[in-house]
Amino acid sequence: MQPTATPSTPAPACGAEPMLNAHQAADALGLPVYWFADPKQRAKYRIPHYRLVTRVRFRLSELTAWSARSASTTAPRREVTP
Repeated sequence: MQPTATPSTPAPACGAEPMLNAHQAADALGLPVYWFADPKQRAKYRIPHYRLVTRVRFRLSELTAWSARSASTTAPRREVTP
């Protein structure tokens, strides 16, 4: 009997969203990698993340919601003149 091969990374559970690393998160949002890799930057920008022992991971749905909230609160306001 020959052993079956197992994937190197486990498949996500049904309906579970895969987690992204800092490079994937930065690519997905078009932001600098250091914002996601540096703990001080994550705290400064209040980026939602998960610490898994020594690794940091992100969920895309949480990042897009964070990005939308951040953009709406930090967008410069322009005065409209009639």
